[in-house]
Amino acid sequence: MIRRTFRLGVLLGLAAGAAGAVKKAIDSRRPATTGASPAWPPMAGSEPVTVPAPPAPEQSEVVPAEGGATEVHEGDAAEEHFADTDRQPDVPVPDWTPNVADLQEAPDPPAPAKPKKAAAKKKAAAPKRKAPWIEPEADGTCPGSHPVKAKLASKIFHLPGGFNYPRTRPDRCYIDAAAAEADGLRPAKR
Repeated sequence: MIRRTFRLGVLLGLAAGAAGAVKKAIDSRRPATTGASPAWPPMAGSEPVTVPAPPAPEQSEVVPAEGGATEVHEGDAAEEHFADTDRQPDVPVPDWTPNVADLQEAPDPPAPAKPKKAAAKKKAAAPKRKAPWIEPEADGTCPGSHPVKAKLASKIFHLPGGFNYPRTRPDRCYIDAAAAEADGLRPAKR
């Protein structure tokens, strides 16, 4: 029953997809219309007819009157009202003309001088520490100063005395287990 329903759903989905693809292909072949129908070409021997534009409807204007009341002006009265320059707000007009020197870009200001650093006090030479790890010797052994053997592929390190320590060919040799763990390695289980 579930298989039959699944098959039916797949077939219906394929049919709907095919129908959509066919519709899209048909629509792409039709010329696009822009809402207005294309103009018919004039008939031979006829004169073009011009249709006058409809007159614009009169609009009513709501204008605040003195004292907080509002006045409604219809049509020509509104034009007369707005033609009254005494009631129009004054628009500030700049009384200066731009100077060519003002329009040119100013050069970048000079970079501020860096303050001089105070002479650093020379620290007493600290005793040199050994590097946390070194490369193994050519024969695959670790020197006595760095006895911990580490394999980078497995991210495991082996301590001296461990089960696999003698047969491990290390990628790195560490000073101690803490240095190996600091590099993200884990100790061998045996």
